Amino acid sequence: MSLISPTVLTGGGTGSAIVAQLGPTNTGKTHRAIERMIEHGGGMIGLPLRLLAREVYDRIAARVGVEQVALLTGEERVEPRGARYWVCTVESMPLTRAVPFVAVDEIQLATHPRRGHVFTDRLLNARGTRETWFLGSDTMAPVLERLTPTARIERHARLSALHYEDPRELSALPRRTAVIAFSIAHVYELAERLRASHGGAAVVLGALSPRARNAQVALVESGEVDYLVSTDAIGMGLNLDIRHVTFGALQKYDGQEVRRLEAWEIGQIAGRAGRHTRDGRFGLTRACADQTRLPPGLIEAVCRQEFAPIRKVYWRHGDLDTGSVEALREGLCRQPFHGCLVHAREQEDAQALELLLQMEDVARVAARGPEQVALLWDVCRIPNYRQSSEAAHARLLAEVYRQLTGKFARVQPDWIDRNLRRLEQLDGNIDALMQRIAHARTWAYIAHRADWLADTDRWRDRVLDLEEALSAALHAQLTHSFVEERAGLVAPRPTPHEVELDGDRVLTRTIPLGRIVGFSFVSNPEADRIFGHKENRRHGRRAAEAAARAQADALLASDAEPLAWSDRLEITWRGQPLARLARGAAIDAPEVRARPMDLLPEDLRRRVKAHVEAWVKEALRACQSAATLPDARGPIAGLLYLVASRLGAIPRHEAADQIKALSDKDKKTLARLKVRLGLRFVFAQPMLKPAHQALRAACWAAWLDLDATPELPGDAVSIEVDWPEPLADALGYPRLGPRCVRADMFERTTAHLRLTVTTGPTPLPTEPMQWLGCDRPQWEAMLASLGYTLRDDGLHPPPARKRRPQRRDR
Repeated sequence: MSLISPTVLTGGGTGSAIVAQLGPTNTGKTHRAIERMIEHGGGMIGLPLRLLAREVYDRIAARVGVEQVALLTGEERVEPRGARYWVCTVESMPLTRAVPFVAVDEIQLATHPRRGHVFTDRLLNARGTRETWFLGSDTMAPVLERLTPTARIERHARLSALHYEDPRELSALPRRTAVIAFSIAHVYELAERLRASHGGAAVVLGALSPRARNAQVALVESGEVDYLVSTDAIGMGLNLDIRHVTFGALQKYDGQEVRRLEAWEIGQIAGRAGRHTRDGRFGLTRACADQTRLPPGLIEAVCRQEFAPIRKVYWRHGDLDTGSVEALREGLCRQPFHGCLVHAREQEDAQALELLLQMEDVARVAARGPEQVALLWDVCRIPNYRQSSEAAHARLLAEVYRQLTGKFARVQPDWIDRNLRRLEQLDGNIDALMQRIAHARTWAYIAHRADWLADTDRWRDRVLDLEEALSAALHAQLTHSFVEERAGLVAPRPTPHEVELDGDRVLTRTIPLGRIVGFSFVSNPEADRIFGHKENRRHGRRAAEAAARAQADALLASDAEPLAWSDRLEITWRGQPLARLARGAAIDAPEVRARPMDLLPEDLRRRVKAHVEAWVKEALRACQSAATLPDARGPIAGLLYLVASRLGAIPRHEAADQIKALSDKDKKTLARLKVRLGLRFVFAQPMLKPAHQALRAACWAAWLDLDATPELPGDAVSIEVDWPEPLADALGYPRLGPRCVRADMFERTTAHLRLTVTTGPTPLPTEPMQWLGCDRPQWEAMLASLGYTLRDDGLHPPPARKRRPQRRDR
């Protein structure tokens, strides 16, 4: 990839005719591009999703033969010898390969904050030797005219009309409807409600593997189910026979904030309704319409597929210099050369680079030369398919880099084997299977790097086999959870009689139908088998609805029993789970995902969810009040904000600048608030009290993508637990050898050692053993973790660190 030159902006220097095929959805742009590539006898097409790339690959392979078609995505590489057609995700396009025809689909994604710079790079640099096509919305015309002024713009009208229809209840939706949601929890809720009212729904998520996605779509295409619940992944060119699109929400979390959908985003998704010449319809669910209505102007714009033109797109310098770390950083920070380009900041790979360079061993290896820097940048570009925290992803990348720069210069097979074995479990719920598939995608990316692994083919086959098995299990779970057995495929079943409620159980004279969990009816599998799931749910819900509403009213009453935490990150009331914490925008702003509440009407569901969210916010406010000083200004305000936002404890080095600037008055104020400035940690003692432990543990477990909260220490000064180190530090119980020690006792212990073990051998101090409640072997292990050495003549202090001379500015 070369530095963009003025010749590219004028379209010269390549001899390639540039054509922009612009128009709304259902104009046949992708189909025309495929036909044009086949006419050229070879070429390359870049697509926005792995699912779509697989679909196009299958279409072309069926036309010209699999031996002539290559598939390149982050997780799959099918490269037959002599391949003439290259189907890729946009990020995986090999631009150094000369082909007669190049096409890039959904070019308007150049406006995407995280991926946009890649699409812009393809717009500037991807060229076929004979012809280049850019496909996308006609809102991109102004940008194309400025960046590729020689491009011939061809506009296409939609093949069918798009109409708006009034909001409907889920139970009243017509057949062949796709219902759109923007969180996995909402997708599950809608699918469960469609199962209850219509017998089932297929589910499509961007995180599904191609096999799982195709199997779910086949349920709709075959008529096994009449409804589909999907995220906005449906808007990226996936071709489905859908006649209606109904929005279950109009807000989405874009990785930085929860925001309202843009008009063009609504149009992109709504445009999936109606294929070819069959008209499509779109609208809102009644619940969505009660919260947010579409303004008339927006409805008209979506129906006519006319939206505000795009004026700016994201860009990042493409010709990065890996000669040194400084040069690489400079390239990543380089500013755009054109007025319609916006610098893409805070990209995942650049953030990973900075986190890895904070690790001393990684930075030391990277400083050896250009090869190590180039390798480091390659490692940083491993996608975070797992959607784990930045720190967790960085730890994985660091381990890969250490192995690649270690003795064998390869990722070690026993390490990969251990990680894959953890994923080779086909049991568990939908979330667990999806998480395993996401982990498998990461290992698939690594397994396709022949320069990183020995015996690449074996590992590639193993990972693909694993993904296939997990995908089959996921499809089975999705179908079991959200699809009813079809009428006519089973013999007539009996009907439950004399249904009554006993506590939280719904009973008949012969067998329990199910029970109330939270505010949802969970059926008894044996009763499902006897009566049929749909019939069982209908009778069970009818018996349970009144009791559930009464319970909800009791929960919302002012004198209700308080909510509580479970060890599964769940918020419970009277032992029943109501919601679960998930990673949100910040540690102290977790997402509260309500459990399905199908026994409650929509307004009561919203009130219950709001009540739970308010309880979490109030718990956070009460916890953080210990480190809150409304009138604080300057360094003390910044320090208190750091402590509060991290829920009580931070490593001292992260607040070094604020601590250095504190005045004597500030330090007295901190002492009054019981905010301690330790040598290793800064912590607010009131926030570490047992009363706040469950809240802090749940928030941190959600932030670190853990499935459960750790064992809580209560009043214990130290505890022997297997906590991840980041979690231990965050909870104010940093690890000291085999035990995790409360921050104040950690500081007291280390201070005592500095005073008593100065130079030369010293008798082994025993007082801390009583403070920490540990035996001698544990105490010796703690000392070793701090760098102390116990010999026959006594305890020796850690070797003194050489301090770097400070540079003075002249």
